[in-house]
Amino acid sequence: MLNRKYDNFYRTVEEKAARFMGKVSEYAFDDFIAEVLADNSLNVPEVIYGRDGFACVQEIDKYLYQVVAFQINSFAPGVFADKIVKYVTPIMMTVKVHGEHPILISDIQDATLTVEEIYLGKGYCGSKGSLCDRTTFYPILKQLVAPTGKGSFRLNLCRRIMDANYLCHHIAETLAYAYGAFHVFWATKKKMAFLTAGSHYEESSDKLRVTIIDDFSGEKMKSSFQISPYGKLTGKVADFRENQGLILLEIEYKNDLEGFYLPSGYQKVSRKLFHDKARVITTQHIIEHLLADYYKRNNAFVVANTFQILEHLSRGMLAKIAGNKDEAAKFIREASVCKGQRPEINLEEIFKKEDDKFPVFASEFAYGMFFRPPVVR
Repeated sequence: MLNRKYDNFYRTVEEKAARFMGKVSEYAFDDFIAEVLADNSLNVPEVIYGRDGFACVQEIDKYLYQVVAFQINSFAPGVFADKIVKYVTPIMMTVKVHGEHPILISDIQDATLTVEEIYLGKGYCGSKGSLCDRTTFYPILKQLVAPTGKGSFRLNLCRRIMDANYLCHHIAETLAYAYGAFHVFWATKKKMAFLTAGSHYEESSDKLRVTIIDDFSGEKMKSSFQISPYGKLTGKVADFRENQGLILLEIEYKNDLEGFYLPSGYQKVSRKLFHDKARVITTQHIIEHLLADYYKRNNAFVVANTFQILEHLSRGMLAKIAGNKDEAAKFIREASVCKGQRPEINLEEIFKKEDDKFPVFASEFAYGMFFRPPVVR
């Protein structure tokens, strides 16, 4: 179902991105996003919760790079309207790599850099619609990633991406796409990276299928998940618990197909980690470990994070389709800490606390952990 969608998405976006010669203007970027979003040939009605991601990197001056990225979230008929509804998070930023001899840096994660410019496209709309107000979020985003002195790519930008989850997890994930694409570009000069994903529920077998196709490690891989039985919302949201069982993961990569059975749900761990929400080992962490260690994939967080979001939140979409909109809204709110879901939070206080904990962050930094939106509370 998504194989054709990925191929069409790849071809369509690649053709439209061919206009990017030299530094891209904000107007050209907004026009590009509008064209992609309006292309209904990329819609798949059978998908409950769909996601498309893209990032493109180009050098515009000596050691100065521009990255354009977007994430499109699509929702099946019945979730928000009687037709497919799509929301987009478009981000464009200029990154400068510092040092006397940047060309000698083999891994961009070890580089010193600054985000010189960042732009949140005019088409931005988070999952809460008008509550995800661009005029409010854009200045906060610029302040969040503004240069405050040079710092390593890993410790400066990564923690800012994690902090961005409190603003909007779609913004944080799109920043992570840009991060991942820049990482691959620095190593391979491959300019573009693509992602297509979606969830589909089979009522007769109580099975959720999640399919993710991406090339954020430089080569195409397809990851297909089967979750059965799939725990849906029934009554009080506070009483909901994910089923603990086995998930079948089938991976198609380099003309090979391999299957893995993974535990679902999560296990508590006793060791205290830097981030309070990271005291569990989730299926997401196991997926990331499998992709990074067994398949030697860069940017494994892209697939692991996408799985966690689609698997966890699809039950909320199913509840909306069934007419249980209040229950679904409460569940989705409980699964997020972003400003759109919780307008009452004080971002200034949160960012101050995160800054105060930076010494601990620097000493206990775990690469994948800090790209994980806090959907498991």
